[in-house]
Amino acid sequence: MKGLSAAITSKQGGRARLVGAAVILVAATIVATADRGEAAFPPGDNGLIAFASNRDGGDYDVFTIGADGSAPTNLTAASAAGDFDPAFSPDGTKIAFTSDRDGGDSDIFVMGADGSAPTNLTAASAAGDFDPAFSPDGTKIAFTSTRDGGDSDIFVIGADGSAPTNLTAASAAFDYQPTFSPDGTKIAFASTRDGGDYDVFTIGADGSAPTNLTAASAAEDSDPAFSPDGTKIAFTRVDGGDFDVFVMGADGSAPTNLTAASAVNDVQPTFAPDGTKIAFTRFDGGDFDVFTIGADGSAPVNLTAASAANDYQPDWQRLEPPAIADTDPPETTIDKGPKRKTEKRKAKFKFSSDEPASTFECKLDKKSYKPCAPPFKKKVKADKKHKFLVRAIDAAGNVDPTPAKRKWKVKD
Repeated sequence: MKGLSAAITSKQGGRARLVGAAVILVAATIVATADRGEAAFPPGDNGLIAFASNRDGGDYDVFTIGADGSAPTNLTAASAAGDFDPAFSPDGTKIAFTSDRDGGDSDIFVMGADGSAPTNLTAASAAGDFDPAFSPDGTKIAFTSTRDGGDSDIFVIGADGSAPTNLTAASAAFDYQPTFSPDGTKIAFASTRDGGDYDVFTIGADGSAPTNLTAASAAEDSDPAFSPDGTKIAFTRVDGGDFDVFVMGADGSAPTNLTAASAVNDVQPTFAPDGTKIAFTRFDGGDFDVFTIGADGSAPVNLTAASAANDYQPDWQRLEPPAIADTDPPETTIDKGPKRKTEKRKAKFKFSSDEPASTFECKLDKKSYKPCAPPFKKKVKADKKHKFLVRAIDAAGNVDPTPAKRKWKVKD
């Protein structure tokens, strides 16, 4: 890789704008970080954080760390190319990323969350493809591409690389950094289509109904990332000073600066899968580091302070919450049975449970419980008192501790 700055310049036709964390101008030197799409995951537990770093040498690699900054692991060490833009799949088992390992142009790759089996999804394209973001159901990947001309557009492909579709072909502006809404119906992205500055837009997942969410701002707005519940969007804003991480409603309402207390550059926000935190990149004039803050902007923590290299583009792995153990027993009801006094020796019972998947065990008089199913039929002795008990067992194995019972007497 010629260097990250060169990669971005190539992608965006030589432009060097202060947008998101795409390009930060410091002391007349352009320090670039790659544009990215943030995969929006349904709420879940917080797993690892993937990020790009040059800590192991000149080229950039995709790493993971624990949510506390522990155990940094290089997933693309075997590659001598530039690897960046990591984005976890919704189930946390895969990572999409950008790489130039197969030639001069950048492509979208997918690998296992452990770095295994990297696969080029856009090898058929000779243009720059970057900013991957999985759809919430994991069947599609949105990304940015220059394949249809000088400007960048938002594309969608199947998770296997099939059927590339340009969603923003009608726009002659630069559209990039796609991210799906958690329900999969919308894609947020950054664009210059309404003027010189970048704004955060949404479109339908089919490219319809583009809506400018930050039109009221004259600042540069980029790096959109949906909250797990879909009610908010985190983004980067720069308005003549430093870059800050903002949060607004998913409709663009009430933008709030979460990093106003910081006098340095804060960019590339991504929500934790449980919605309680935001990971982001901070640039203080030295190196880039991955930080976390509370979703309200509280308690910033540097996760990569031990590294003197550039660490950026965080993306949080979503883990399935552990199943909640079912400890509630079912309730058994006898719906129909013999009258309290009857001359009929044939007893017939119908019974049910408040948990539909339940099985049953029945007990007649002094006999033991045995598996049964409604209707339960049994011939009994005359001139005797009888007792029938039935208990439900739910799918989790919980047994009704208070079996339903019925007593009756058969007259001779």
